[in-house]
Amino acid sequence: MNLNRKRLVYYLLLNVLVSVCATASVLFIYDRYYRNPAVHTVESQSAKQASSSVPESANMEIATVVGAGLPSSEMVALRNAGQMQVKLSGWKLHDEDSNVYTFGELTLPPGGAVQLHTASGKDTLIDLYWNLTAPVWRSGETVTLLDAAGSVRSAYKVP
Repeated sequence: MNLNRKRLVYYLLLNVLVSVCATASVLFIYDRYYRNPAVHTVESQSAKQASSSVPESANMEIATVVGAGLPSSEMVALRNAGQMQVKLSGWKLHDEDSNVYTFGELTLPPGGAVQLHTASGKDTLIDLYWNLTAPVWRSGETVTLLDAAGSVRSAYKVP
């Protein structure tokens, strides 16, 4: 009986190892080939100097778009990847169909993030709500983040 238990333990450990390898492989393949990273737009020096209200070190990026086409679960995550806090007042997030969200008084610290939900809800420190009933984002379109001066700060293609 002790030999059978030992074989069972080896079988279970092998099963766990194979499961971990299979899951890691699927996640690696998805991340490498199917997930579209944010497309960051390079600005000219004159455009950067023109937007004096936003420091050059401000590095806001669209991290991801989740739930495209489902207004109850649609969400855009924005992240401050820079070294300074960024005031988002007057910044705009828009799509290719002229849907525009304008940010109110909001300051993100370095490393800070905020989620913009399409659905209705009450704004919090980390969750903003657009209060729409129809979906905004669709697969294949580009989401663009503009600073208060109208300069493109980040773009992201919805997977």
